[in-house]
Amino acid sequence: MNILLSTAAATRRMLPSAAILVLIALLVYANISDAPFVFDDRLNITQNTHIRMTAVTCDSILDVLNSPVPTRPMANLTLALNYYLHGYDVRGYHAVNLLIHVVTALLMFLVARQTLRLCGAGNTPAPLMAAALWLVNPVHTQSVTYTIQRMNSLAAMFFMMSLFLYIRARTADRTGRGLIRRVPLYVFSLAAGLAGLTSKEIVAVLPVILFLYEWYFFQNRDPFWLKRRLRWIGLAAVACLLPAAVLLGTSPVDQILKDYQKHDFTPVQRLLTEPAVVLYYISLLFFPHPDRLILLYDFPVSASCFKPLTTATAFMGLIALALCGLRLSARHRLLSFSVFWFLITLVIESSVLGLAIAYEHRTYLPSIFPFIALTALVTAPSRTRNIAVAILCLLIAVCGLWTWQRNSAWNDAVLLWRDNVAKAPDVAEAGNNLGQALLAAGDTEQAVSSFNTALAKDPSLDSARVNLGVALMRLGRPDQAIDLFRTALENNPLNIQARYNLAGLLKELGRPDDAIAQLRQIIALDPVCVEALLNLGGLLLDRGQEKEALEWLEKAAALNPGDPGISNNLGIALHRLDRMDEAIDILKHGLSQNPDHPGLHNSLGLVLLDRNRYEDASREFQMALAAAPMMPEAHNNLGLAAERQGDIIQAVGHYRQALELAPTYHLARYNLASLFLKTGQSDKVIPLIEESTDLKREDGAMLRHLLMDLIDAQKLEEAAILAEKMAAAEPDNPMIHYNLACLYARMNNPGNAIDHLRRAVSLGYDHWDHLRADPDLNNIRNSDYFKTLMPLLPAEPGI
Repeated sequence: MNILLSTAAATRRMLPSAAILVLIALLVYANISDAPFVFDDRLNITQNTHIRMTAVTCDSILDVLNSPVPTRPMANLTLALNYYLHGYDVRGYHAVNLLIHVVTALLMFLVARQTLRLCGAGNTPAPLMAAALWLVNPVHTQSVTYTIQRMNSLAAMFFMMSLFLYIRARTADRTGRGLIRRVPLYVFSLAAGLAGLTSKEIVAVLPVILFLYEWYFFQNRDPFWLKRRLRWIGLAAVACLLPAAVLLGTSPVDQILKDYQKHDFTPVQRLLTEPAVVLYYISLLFFPHPDRLILLYDFPVSASCFKPLTTATAFMGLIALALCGLRLSARHRLLSFSVFWFLITLVIESSVLGLAIAYEHRTYLPSIFPFIALTALVTAPSRTRNIAVAILCLLIAVCGLWTWQRNSAWNDAVLLWRDNVAKAPDVAEAGNNLGQALLAAGDTEQAVSSFNTALAKDPSLDSARVNLGVALMRLGRPDQAIDLFRTALENNPLNIQARYNLAGLLKELGRPDDAIAQLRQIIALDPVCVEALLNLGGLLLDRGQEKEALEWLEKAAALNPGDPGISNNLGIALHRLDRMDEAIDILKHGLSQNPDHPGLHNSLGLVLLDRNRYEDASREFQMALAAAPMMPEAHNNLGLAAERQGDIIQAVGHYRQALELAPTYHLARYNLASLFLKTGQSDKVIPLIEESTDLKREDGAMLRHLLMDLIDAQKLEEAAILAEKMAAAEPDNPMIHYNLACLYARMNNPGNAIDHLRRAVSLGYDHWDHLRADPDLNNIRNSDYFKTLMPLLPAEPGI
């Protein structure tokens, strides 16, 4: 009971400090809720099909392991849960990131309080001041606002949790209930460490930190204790090396060198450069003005110890820092420990591994104890404590303002990358990302300029080449776009993004066979590329190959069952295969997860329409319009439903509305023209067709149906006008010219009839039996052309 009371009392005493930290965090980070996904967020979040969790099941949790960074399942799982709760709404992701940041600050406060008590300084404002100052440091915006760096902040949170639980276990009573409480605390500390390790590999140094903390604060740096624990030191070293052995495999050197293939520096150059980077990190922590902060750095790489000269100076500075840590250990053990904490927690990302040279988020965990130690140092003298606290409060306010300013840049992708390009103009990747942000903002011309600038700086940057191709597609320059995609594929045949964009462009250009071939190659390279599976299924649907389309769409659905586009196409395929009940089930299931998806409502309405459930179908079309008021397909389908129920006025109205919304939507034009024919208003057909000035080849099938309807209705003049428009859209189609020849012959216009028959034959018309016997050509059989043509025809079979 006493233990429970003391715990409750301690919690009550901590609540005001916790409330202050939460309030500061909410104020300083209030402007990040709409910050967009940028840079690596795309690969790990928006393009990562493995985190698109639609149900919390064992299979969906296991699928998280297939993410682009499979060694970080804990972080990936939190992203998957974000997707499960609200899809790609960035606000939820930022809320979780901020929560992690606040929890880490609270753990820092608790660890600082316990550590200062162990140092004999129990009653001091340092823990709260240190946690608040660390919480608002603008350098940490990259760990909080940059969504994917949740991996970094989550690892730090678990790291601090493990340390706090270890300290609590060590400070518990060694007798009675205290002894019983220590065992679960150690277990939870181990569990937190493992959770951190599966968030990011930086937690691998935790055993060394725990051992060092034990020696500094519980053993008072007793050298004899250290000598007696050499075996445990060895075990701690092995515990740190074990994750590295697992990650690097049986050939660690080969794996490390492989990671350097994507960089323009060597392992030796990286090792020579990192001391200067570490010293720069220290300068950022103590002067984190937004003008100094950047996402992609252009840090000068050291070619040798004296090139540049600052390389040797940086090495000496780092050695001096370590020696200073040793010298301070006797009189200022907290300050000494903070030096080694900083160096040890940085060692993984600032050593020989093939990582980028510099990133601000790497200071997140290493900065924790330096802030604790320095804040404790300046608030230690009781006579000047109030002045020190006032100065720290001022620093917290200034840093909070700077953090707000830096987050303003993160809030706008164009602003963020313009800032990066201005600070590091030679970083081609920054220009490429600026182009992508401009493209997303609709500024295509500026995007093209940015991509060209990036390529001028780095001609090997194929991602900029592909993005430039996408921009040129939007500007109506498809030939240049195709050349760029093909160049990217020549440089790297495994470039799936280039191939995917090439497929999309070929589809737009009316080359479905070529587009299908590219999509098949993508699937051969990446069988789980959902976008390729979906688009291949959609193209096959357009070609009437429903059975094969269904196969690919079912594979896409297995990978991403919650995708409304996949559900929609599956429903369409099943509908066309006359598997109506299955189509209804699929579409209804899709709507259960995406109740406002207009395409699903529209497709379900079409199935119900074919089931003669006109009222149900109309309701679905109306729901589609409620979700997307500018959807011409829904109006067209409402017209079909009204027509089948005999409501001609309503049908005409909906067809007209469809055409007002989309004048090039020729299915509605065909439906309206057919309705005019059926209701004896044939005089309205040609004016309706002539409203359209952009008939295309893909409109041919429905126009041929309308042409036959006009011929059957003996409206030959109207049929001839329509056929001429069809010939203008498809000038090399021999069947259209043959039909025109027949029409003009029936209309006793032999000149035009012979001209079109000559054109049909020259284009390859070869239905010779039909030509010999077709009564529609009787009026021109005595013409000179026909008499000349007949002897040239192949002999009839059997003659």
